[in-house]
Amino acid sequence: MKSQNPGGLIPLTVMSDPLSHVWKSPEDPARLQVYADWLLEHGDATRGEFMQLSLLASPTPAQAKRRDTLRKKHRGAWLGPARRFIHTWRESESCPGFLESVTCSPKNLAAGFSAIVALGPRLLVSLLPAKTAADRALLASLPLGDLYGLSLAETDLGWVSDRLLEALAPKLDGLRHLELLGPSSALSLSTCREVLESLESLDELELKTMPFDFDGPDPWLEMLLQSSLTKRLRFVRLSEPRNPGLRRRLVKAFKGRWLSFG
Repeated sequence: MKSQNPGGLIPLTVMSDPLSHVWKSPEDPARLQVYADWLLEHGDATRGEFMQLSLLASPTPAQAKRRDTLRKKHRGAWLGPARRFIHTWRESESCPGFLESVTCSPKNLAAGFSAIVALGPRLLVSLLPAKTAADRALLASLPLGDLYGLSLAETDLGWVSDRLLEALAPKLDGLRHLELLGPSSALSLSTCREVLESLESLDELELKTMPFDFDGPDPWLEMLLQSSLTKRLRFVRLSEPRNPGLRRRLVKAFKGRWLSFG
């Protein structure tokens, strides 16, 4: 199945590195179609066919069945060398053939970093808790800014600390998306704000705060409102504030940006 290469994209035969074009613009289906053709011609036929079928605007029932069969049978193999380093994963719907998110331990992220980064242009890596000094040292040694997104929001509230964020901050330059969970007795508002404001490349933030037992101010959301992030974040997802006034202030502060609560 050959793509028709819509949109005047550079023909496959003269595109030296089709994967780099996907990384630059993963939302462009034409680039994905060209990469799918490239996979077919370079020995990864099942993934290439899956991508082509997934990109069809109106697949026939037979094409949809074939697509789903390919995914079910080969989805693990498509992870390549990264497979042994990740615990769970979720495929991208907008960028078929690539992943949207993975979950892995600090040790496995360090061992398979290059292979994991290659799993998707908009990949969110969700870390399992880094509870030991060795785990923290491993993370602090990695070029975490090479990731698109990083989640430090696994359920144990105690593992994300001032010490951890301060150690990771110098390696987060380049990160586009960050997910944090608060409050935590080990993580102060001042350190959180300082680290977030230092990440100049950051334009997407998910801040999950635990429910408070009162209708007054949420200190974590107040911290966000008082930071410079209100002027430069493009995408923000927050826990629903109990205080209606606080919600209105957040909506006003992020007017014109993508803001959601949940």
